[in-house]
Amino acid sequence: TNHNAELLSIAVHRMGKTFECLSEQHIAWLKEQRVFFVATAADKGHVNVSPKGYVQGTFAILSPKSVAYLDFTGSGAETVAHSLQNGRITLCFVAFKGDPVIMRLYGTSKVVPRAAAESFLPNFEAEFTQHSGFRAVIVVDVHRVQGSCGFSIPIFDYVSERDILKENFAKKDNDQANDYRILKNSFSIDLLPSIGHRILNNKAPLVAARFKEGFWFGYKDMSWPEWIWSSWNFWSFRANLQSRDIAMMAFGGLLAFAWFQATSTRSADP
Repeated sequence: TNHNAELLSIAVHRMGKTFECLSEQHIAWLKEQRVFFVATAADKGHVNVSPKGYVQGTFAILSPKSVAYLDFTGSGAETVAHSLQNGRITLCFVAFKGDPVIMRLYGTSKVVPRAAAESFLPNFEAEFTQHSGFRAVIVVDVHRVQGSCGFSIPIFDYVSERDILKENFAKKDNDQANDYRILKNSFSIDLLPSIGHRILNNKAPLVAARFKEGFWFGYKDMSWPEWIWSSWNFWSFRANLQSRDIAMMAFGGLLAFAWFQATSTRSADP
């Protein structure tokens, strides 16, 4: 087809080419794909790569410079955490049949929690937007489109989608799915707040972060030290405070307390 010919020319003759936005040919090719990969990273910490399926019901092209996809509940929530912190994101599509093409969409991501995503829902299939496992829409403002060769990528035949994720969360109602997200999706592996956290989930309580088997879990039962940490963590993130800001505020508080103690002592002297 014409759009495949254009993409192949990108891969073969140019060994890579960049575009400011998605063309009609790019869009047609993207809609044919069955899987893509999402890469994000914390400012300090881990780089995450997530594969995405159910593409033809959960991925949407909003404009030549904007795409979006549905984010589903799983054991991790790295993409949301990184999007909250810095918004850096790359989507990578690979042709597993036909011409050897790789397409990367570089952009800035925004998280729209399920409760606030109503205006985006018509872009996706109702089978997925009504599912209890759907937790957010990830919207990507694309600033670079890059096509390149996929000469070393093997050829695969598409057989079917796996229904395991849909079946697993079909057993849970929305409240049960929300409880799961509070427990397992409140924090990233670098202890950043994510989709289950009160930052993005008004139904979520403050939770204590506890490390278990390589992950941070959010527990509702808290000791007093945990409650103080959770409250401070919540409000400092809401105010977008950096570590230096927090340290300066703490230092200022200590100075104010010391000044208050000194003046109180002098005023009490006969």
